[in-house]
Amino acid sequence: MKKRLLSILAFAVLSPLAYARDQGAGIALDRLPAATQAYIMESLRASRGAHPDAHAALEALAAELPNADATRRGRFVPTGRSFMALAKVTPWPLVEALTAVDHRQAAWTDTAETAWMVGLLESLGKLADPKLAPVYEAILQQGSSDRHVMRAAAFARARLSDKAGAAFLMEVVKRAGQMREGVIAGLGQCRRADMAHFLAQLAATETDRDVVAAVIDALSDVGNAWVWPVLHPSARADEVEVRSVAATALVKLVTSPDFRIAELATNAALVVDSPDTAQLIAAERGANPAAAEALNRLEGRLNRRILETPIR
Repeated sequence: MKKRLLSILAFAVLSPLAYARDQGAGIALDRLPAATQAYIMESLRASRGAHPDAHAALEALAAELPNADATRRGRFVPTGRSFMALAKVTPWPLVEALTAVDHRQAAWTDTAETAWMVGLLESLGKLADPKLAPVYEAILQQGSSDRHVMRAAAFARARLSDKAGAAFLMEVVKRAGQMREGVIAGLGQCRRADMAHFLAQLAATETDRDVVAAVIDALSDVGNAWVWPVLHPSARADEVEVRSVAATALVKLVTSPDFRIAELATNAALVVDSPDTAQLIAAERGANPAAAEALNRLEGRLNRRILETPIR
């Protein structure tokens, strides 16, 4: 790992903390609770002494970001892999960058800042440190005009899957206005029954097409049949209920007259793959005969999956 970090350093001339402080800050450190400030500052002191190469490497990545942004092929530069490699060594350079003074270098475009913020938030979120919850909450409360940043902040907070976090995120959605689509897209990481019921309620009441698509994405995540088995046993108490609630909401959306929504819901229902799905399809077909064709398509795909994967 040390060789990898040093190879990153070869691409840029560094000055201590110059880029980490100037680029893409999420929330100023002094706006966080005192206990969180103390935790971050103490951890940073230890990290700088133990892992100076990692701190320098993040600055090098920041220095190279404008060049990468100028030649990007997608919506923004995918920074997650590089940031996650650093976070596995020590997460504190990323936390420092996220809580630096809130301004950016003039050379950075909006897409470069998005790449930076999304990479920081998603990488830190995957580490699921509950002591960093106030950082993500402060960013969500502060708000952003960038839906990708809002989604990443919601993703990071949702990954903790705690009761207080679920309640906080539900309130954020209610007051997020035009940014609720971004927040909702990150909620599926909160794999709890109360969050599944909240998403199901949104699925039944939201009318904006893009927001409904975000709800479907979150329902797919929260009930994902591939993710639940790898969670710690202590986190799996809600699995049956969550997957059933998600499947119920998705089967209803399969009957949408909007082809895009119906197709997204069909794909998501297959990802959730609840044992209740076949019964839900039959019940919905009985209650809504006009939607039989869409439900038959889902049933056909479900049956093919069962035949192809008999041990489920």
